[in-house]
Amino acid sequence: MKDQWSTELYGGGCMNGRTASPVWSGDGRYVILPSGRSLKIYGFGQQNEGGNQISSLGRVKTLSEHIEGITAVADLGKFRCISTSTDGTARLWDLSDGSILRTIDVGYPIHAIAIQEGQRSRAYIAVGSELRRIEIMKGRTEASIGLNCNLIASGPKSDAILGIRRRSVYMFSGNVAFENRSFVKLSHHRRITAVALHPEDGSLAVGDENGAITVYHNVVKLCEGHVKGRKTLKRENVSQSKMHWHASSVLSLAYTNEGNILLSGGSEAVLVMWELSTGRRRFLPRVGGAILSISPRPSGTSYALTCGDNAVRFVSAASFSVVAQVRGIRPVDPFHQSSTSRSKLAKVALLPDLKSPGVALVVGLPNIIQAYDMWRDEHLADIVVSARNELFTFKDRATPSEGTTCKVQLACLSADGSFLVTLDVLRAKPSDDVEFVTETLRFNSIDREGKFRVVAKAENPHGGAYTTSLVFHPHLNVVATSSSEGSIDFWKLRNESDWYCSRSIGYRGFRCSSLCFSKDGSLLASACGPVLALWTLNEDGITDIDADPRILCHSPTNEYITCVSFTGSTESPLVIALSSRSLHVWNVITGSVWWSARYVK
Repeated sequence: MKDQWSTELYGGGCMNGRTASPVWSGDGRYVILPSGRSLKIYGFGQQNEGGNQISSLGRVKTLSEHIEGITAVADLGKFRCISTSTDGTARLWDLSDGSILRTIDVGYPIHAIAIQEGQRSRAYIAVGSELRRIEIMKGRTEASIGLNCNLIASGPKSDAILGIRRRSVYMFSGNVAFENRSFVKLSHHRRITAVALHPEDGSLAVGDENGAITVYHNVVKLCEGHVKGRKTLKRENVSQSKMHWHASSVLSLAYTNEGNILLSGGSEAVLVMWELSTGRRRFLPRVGGAILSISPRPSGTSYALTCGDNAVRFVSAASFSVVAQVRGIRPVDPFHQSSTSRSKLAKVALLPDLKSPGVALVVGLPNIIQAYDMWRDEHLADIVVSARNELFTFKDRATPSEGTTCKVQLACLSADGSFLVTLDVLRAKPSDDVEFVTETLRFNSIDREGKFRVVAKAENPHGGAYTTSLVFHPHLNVVATSSSEGSIDFWKLRNESDWYCSRSIGYRGFRCSSLCFSKDGSLLASACGPVLALWTLNEDGITDIDADPRILCHSPTNEYITCVSFTGSTESPLVIALSSRSLHVWNVITGSVWWSARYVK
């Protein structure tokens, strides 16, 4: 019988999808945040019996039934909502108890959803190359049209349904027009990246890839009553006004409930408030990442911003400042966002923090390390490793400047949580054919209050070679680092703040890609090309002078070992060696392979 392996989701989740924007409940007391495969419901601005605000933001419950990522959510009133997913289902939720009232399986990934005001028993969904109307409670498709839409929008006080595809807007004037497959087409001169419908006069705001915002006035009213045939509106014949501030694609647009203000956001991480009557603008800069969606609260007192750093931030309309936020695991690049792609997530490592079990440190981020509580599924803190400002250039979209970048590549924590060692890499590229790389190894002490202080640092710890691994001894204040040229250095704490390199070893100049101490601290395993080298350590946690390692040959020999790790308890003699296509579990006592497996990527 074959072993059955399974994975379980403990925390995190992507909150920065383009279509899966936050949704407010009808009374504005709760906000529903799509996060990966789950819906997280937060109470916002709760009040006690005396009318005093007792909590600005707090999670009420988490709903998890989808087996793939959630793509969109819509509020249906009466404390109900409907969510869609790439697993091909739409689920109707009762938010009061978290139960599922109806599951609609359409068989194909659902990309977007829109609900008509006053007709919340029906929903319009984008499925593959079709736009469908479904009856929610009966769970069936009522009508469909062959239209591949990447965005769907509906008017808050109109029965119009809008489908957006590339440079065109397809407007359906109510249910009869949709059943007859009749629409009015408005062609924009550039690719459309965001839309918003005015709550009163039927104007349509369109944001494009060039950073411009065009408002087509009364365009929805021009389509009213058109229930037969198809026609095209020439944009030159529609009254319009143009606004331009964004240097890259407009990623989000939203009107306030009164309709006198238009909000916009993009890759610049700046929220722009446009006062339509006066033409004045207000700016909220440095919100943390590209602004992917904007959801005004029904009361108009705040806005929910979905940001590219996998966070949802709440902005007060009165003070025009961020008053609360919900953060997930931060992506590597929160500013590099397009309309069709998401940022890659950084590397996450569970480190031996005895004070806070389950805390993960996220590395690979610009200038910082993120501390994330995996069990509670919440952000804890940002640890600033190297205080630098990131520069951005704007060509076709906003991207980090190619001139200078700084990222935290490696990190390890001592067993007692008193030291954090990091390696950050600064890359300077003054021209296309010249690049300078500087590595900095930083030793940070952590006091009882959790404050960090750099006590020692070493620039380019391995000379001209790149640092490939960084590990802490399980019992002693000893750190081991490895390099791309095969050297392994031991760093020891001499005084309370004096770290120095006490010994350097290596095996035949092989590149060392990974290091790991045994649980009892008596051995150091190193991945040296196709072999696993085991070094015996003395009571100081380092090797003796001229010590030779014990060699275990990984098979086949043309596969280099990429990662090593001791497993099990302190008494366990097992060490895992991982290559690109195989996994070997060695018994270090007998020197034989205890278990192995081959796999295909």
